[in-house]
Amino acid sequence: MIRVMHQHRRVLGRGFWSLCDQGVVSSGNFLSNVFLARAISSHDYGTFAILFGVLLLLNNIHAALVTYQLVTMMRRYRARVFGEVSQAQLEELIHGIEIEGVRYGAIDANLERRTGRNAWVEMKLTEGKNREVRRVLEHLGLKVSRLIRIAYIGV
Repeated sequence: MIRVMHQHRRVLGRGFWSLCDQGVVSSGNFLSNVFLARAISSHDYGTFAILFGVLLLLNNIHAALVTYQLVTMMRRYRARVFGEVSQAQLEELIHGIEIEGVRYGAIDANLERRTGRNAWVEMKLTEGKNREVRRVLEHLGLKVSRLIRIAYIGV
């Protein structure tokens, strides 16, 4: 019970400091707008407000279209599969594959080890569509018996 209370206190502390930060920023913005509105005419202040809004809009568009494309999340998985597969079959996945009308991007897959009819396959993907690893491996005639995400990395 004591441990739960300490964890709750830590979370509450983080929330408190976040609220304080937001309060400082908001009050600073409010006071700067009050002083600016009193210092210039209402027409100039309206023009400033519109141009500042357009500037913020363009900045958000830039962040969404340009910067977001630079951040790609790579996921690394290790799958235990049942069935026969060769390294050559897995290397063909680097060009992408289309299964039932769904196009999957490049997948870097390597055969790690084989024990009888089971094998361990390591896969690196950047898309992360729903059940992508299982569908691709089932398309190759393999049944996934265990799937482990090793890493989730921003590239």
